[in-house]
Amino acid sequence: MQKFKIKTKPATLLVLSLLLGAAGGFLRANELITSYDRVAGVMARVLHPYSIVLIGFSVFALIMALLLANDDTELPVERRRRTKLPAYAWTQATAFLALFISAMLDMADSGVFGHGPMADEPQYGQFVLALLSAFTAIAMLVILWATVLGQLKTPYGFYMTIPIFWASFWIVLDFGQHAANPIVLSYVYSLLAIIFTTLALYSAAGFFFKQSRVRATKLYTILGIYFSCTVFIGQLIYWLQQREWPVETLTPAVALRFMFVIMHLASLLYWVRLQKLELHRAPKLAKKNAPPPTRQKI
Repeated sequence: MQKFKIKTKPATLLVLSLLLGAAGGFLRANELITSYDRVAGVMARVLHPYSIVLIGFSVFALIMALLLANDDTELPVERRRRTKLPAYAWTQATAFLALFISAMLDMADSGVFGHGPMADEPQYGQFVLALLSAFTAIAMLVILWATVLGQLKTPYGFYMTIPIFWASFWIVLDFGQHAANPIVLSYVYSLLAIIFTTLALYSAAGFFFKQSRVRATKLYTILGIYFSCTVFIGQLIYWLQQREWPVETLTPAVALRFMFVIMHLASLLYWVRLQKLELHRAPKLAKKNAPPPTRQKI
């Protein structure tokens, strides 16, 4: 029995992911507008209609991601050199710049150097996250350079593991900041965005350690883009209408961080198809095209 598959190109996956994220961001903005209490500084405990709609839409986005990620088609050999590397390169370069600036802002706002609003109470966790952001940006630049030159090999897997540590620490830091908040809906979407981003980075790194999972990588990437767009666009629309940030604020550093996530995961949809061929298809083709063994006559 043939499995059900929806064959999609990376561009189609990207557009659908962004459309789902934009719709989720619109619903998130209306949820904040209708249920956020400015006086108390928290979201209301009552479940508003927009909250129910956003939960239902997130379930719909999960189902769509499962359907769209159910295709592990590899890039044909003859199209290997026609992969859209310029678009990938520009997206990754912009993502690198966003994350690097975010690291500088986090480092300045942490108060570790005795400056900024947190100078009296330095935030060492934020400072460590800034250092990991800087290392991640440099690692992504190395991967970009190797990919463009066509020299991406297994030893570069070390650089793909650095973003995993960065995202994992971001999960711990984000959850620690909101663990005392009894209203889960006020922070659950940002937490889900970081979790699926971490899973996408982990699955992508598996290509360098003979653990390639195309479907899982595409699934986590689509969901990471959806939840990141929901958080980023939702709070941005709220700010444009209310001219103030909610308590679950999207500071410039956090905004740039989510911009990096969206752009990096978007480029990852192209990168996965390319690396599926480069790291695993090529050895199989070499073995297939090898001359048959000759028998020696006795």
